[in-house]
Amino acid sequence: MFDALGSDDQMLLAKTNLAITYASMGDDEASAQAKTNALADAVRLGNDSLAASIAAQLARSLLDLGRTQEARDVMATHQPPEKWRDNIVETAQYQIIHARLLLDDQDFTTAADLAQAVISSLDGLQLTNVVAEAYGVLSDAALGTGQVGLGERYRGKAMGLYLAAGSPHSAEALAAHFLESTTPASTRPTDQQPRQNMKPADV
Repeated sequence: MFDALGSDDQMLLAKTNLAITYASMGDDEASAQAKTNALADAVRLGNDSLAASIAAQLARSLLDLGRTQEARDVMATHQPPEKWRDNIVETAQYQIIHARLLLDDQDFTTAADLAQAVISSLDGLQLTNVVAEAYGVLSDAALGTGQVGLGERYRGKAMGLYLAAGSPHSAEALAAHFLESTTPASTRPTDQQPRQNMKPADV
């Protein structure tokens, strides 16, 4: 493949692969830095499509690091190009990050709707990590509206998918909720709290 690429493209591909390696090791800080470097190269090369794709990956790392505003800024700067209209995979990966930002805005209903749309669009495709992330969004949205049982079922589904995809670090991050859930029931969300209508996805 390198034979068909110029030196700049080879370097960009190497930086992107490095970012993926760091992410698989659970090193979000190093992954974010590698993605930042790759994004700068994609912009320099004038590749808007690749820049938007890397931007979504960078935003994911920033969200995992708790740097939400930075993630929001990256996504706002690098919008999906028109050519993505028929690209289900790229669109889904971008949408799920948008859904996570909606969670931060406490727009749980819209976040859940977008996550369910991602799951439906990727039906039959081998993108287990993205589908797992979508179920994670559904879990957080349900928990955010007091639907504990539904939220925990979604969380279990997401964890199983992450493990199947070889992403134990992501599964462990979601598992932290169950450790926190060992607190007395009186301190946990109840069905008395206001709910927003969420149509359950298949669990």
